[in-house]
Amino acid sequence: MLSKPYRISNPISSLLFIYMMGLILGVFWRPPVAFILGITFLIIPSGIYFLIRKNRGFANLLFFLGVLFSGTLFTNHYLYPEFPENHIFYWANNLPLKIEGFIYRSPELFPDKTRLYVKSQYVWTFQKKFSVTGNILLTIESKRTSFLVGDRIIFFARLRKPRNFKNPGGFNYVQWLAFQEIYVVAHLSTDQNLCRIGVQKNAFFLRKIDRFRNRVREIIDNTSAPAKYLLHALILGERKVIPQNLRESFSRSGTAHILAISGLHIGIIATFSYFLFRYIFSLSEYLLLFTNVHKLSAFLSLLPILFY
Repeated sequence: MLSKPYRISNPISSLLFIYMMGLILGVFWRPPVAFILGITFLIIPSGIYFLIRKNRGFANLLFFLGVLFSGTLFTNHYLYPEFPENHIFYWANNLPLKIEGFIYRSPELFPDKTRLYVKSQYVWTFQKKFSVTGNILLTIESKRTSFLVGDRIIFFARLRKPRNFKNPGGFNYVQWLAFQEIYVVAHLSTDQNLCRIGVQKNAFFLRKIDRFRNRVREIIDNTSAPAKYLLHALILGERKVIPQNLRESFSRSGTAHILAISGLHIGIIATFSYFLFRYIFSLSEYLLLFTNVHKLSAFLSLLPILFY
């Protein structure tokens, strides 16, 4: 009897599992990039060759190795990057500097501080100006809501490399920043050493969203506690403004998951949007006769979900 060719019953799940293993492997293993690329270029033609020869077992093995190494390469790209010569990482020597850049991501607000995500452009030292690149996480010990995406700023600070707290099994702060391509942090005790100097080009749409978020935030701040803290978490996704005692109360009651944006909240938005659109479209006799109101309402419900 002829043996049946080797087949994998669920290839997509297998590939995802192998890729995840590659991501985890990349945290602990830092192979040379040339080695990974060489292995990948060797695996691809070999896999095609075995497919042509109808040897699916070896072909699947080689493709899985390729997926594994691609996951490793992806993790290494963030955790062990090769910085260009003008990267801001090389200026993180804890010396006072004048830095110019722009805010590339919405600021994060805390009860007592603000985090700005700054893309650096220039550094001044000894009256000389140097062009740089790279991201900086700037923490200001004051709560300000006037910053928007695209704001060009100049600030005086000491740049340093992020550090972990050396707690066994604790949160890896350095890796968390690395996966956001942030390798330099700075701290300001006040906002007096920071100045807004203009607006970055091509940030019109993101600034509109930030302004809308600020208006919603102002409305929420005018409500009474503790309702405003819950609204911050559910509408704006700002869980960090919730006081510690309130978070502990939710944790003890087993309802802390309510504070996080999850599938439940997205489902509520989708359901409300669907019935709202369907009601509006049902008012038009033309739409009821010549379109599928249910499908149209379901499709348009994606817009509020994406906006949320």
